[in-house]
Amino acid sequence: MSNPWLVPLLASMIGGAFVLAGVSVTHYFERKTQEEKEKRVVRAFLQGLLVEVESLWQRYQDTMGPQVETLKDGEPLLHYYPVYQDYFSVYHGTSALIGLIEDDDLRTLIVTTYIKTKGLGSGLITSSKRLRRDTRLRGNFGRVGRNGLRSYGSL
Repeated sequence: MSNPWLVPLLASMIGGAFVLAGVSVTHYFERKTQEEKEKRVVRAFLQGLLVEVESLWQRYQDTMGPQVETLKDGEPLLHYYPVYQDYFSVYHGTSALIGLIEDDDLRTLIVTTYIKTKGLGSGLITSSKRLRRDTRLRGNFGRVGRNGLRSYGSL
């Protein structure tokens, strides 16, 4: 007793299994290709961050580093540091890639380095603004005398 549907059914099942296997193999290689591409993107991102941080650190060392490091406790920083733009173009332009970094410690280090460096930059900007204001006020004091400072209000 042969069933006329059995042979086509088995052929369909075997054919379907081959199709499923082919799709699985294709998916595997596509996933591997995507993972390799993602790793290259992350590596390029990390290289860009490294160059950015090294460049900023070198600029700091060439300009403000010596002045800041030689300050004594409580001594004011009497040096202008012209920081008026954001120097973190790589970080800001690609920060969405931080989540792709697999190493938790490295991700944390990148973000804390950015935050601390931004804080240092903000402190230098504030110091420069205060120095500029104080210099301007001292110059005005010399021109108008003590009584003329009343027009500036309380300092």
